[in-house]
Amino acid sequence: KDETAIIAALDKLSKRLRERVGESLKSLQNTESLEQVTTGSIEALQKYSQAVRLDDAGRSEESYPLIQEAVAADTTFAMAWRKAAAIGPRAGATQAEVRAAYRRAFELRARLPSLEQRLTEASFYSQVEFDPGKEEAAWRAVLALKPDERVALNNLALQLNEQGRHVEAESVARRAVPVDRSWFSYGHLAGALTGQGRFDEADSVLQELAAFSPGSPRN
Repeated sequence: KDETAIIAALDKLSKRLRERVGESLKSLQNTESLEQVTTGSIEALQKYSQAVRLDDAGRSEESYPLIQEAVAADTTFAMAWRKAAAIGPRAGATQAEVRAAYRRAFELRARLPSLEQRLTEASFYSQVEFDPGKEEAAWRAVLALKPDERVALNNLALQLNEQGRHVEAESVARRAVPVDRSWFSYGHLAGALTGQGRFDEADSVLQELAAFSPGSPRN
């Protein structure tokens, strides 16, 4: 009937479509409303969507003002606060601005889907209130929900390497390489092998990276 009802209508339509393709009634009943996990503001959602597209295109400096407008339009838009924290460093935001965005996303994490909640907690405990134990627990909680989540795999491997837990780091990094195929995952694996004194194996990993990605900054 008006703009304020669009989100609720989309949510209702989505559930009807999912029911038609055979999704279980229990699953549909347990799904949080679209407004709860995103925003009730059409303006905020539009700004967020535009910001994500620009950031994906490598235009972070143009994206950041839009994500700021999104959180101004809806100060409880948790996903937009998460995106602001992620885009900020690439767009020249101050450390204080980035930390504030991480903190606000953490405060609002109940408004995020389960996977995003755990990712938000991990970021908060690594970037705002440093707590290695809680950070590790959050990364592992992410992987319990999604075993091939590349951000969690890479960050957990990095954390384990930094703590000298190289055998554990190797196990995680070997899971990261097939799903990420970046100098991050290869680098974490090489670091874990180096930490165990397995220098020839580490060199082989770096040679594989060089062959796969000749332009890698690690070459």
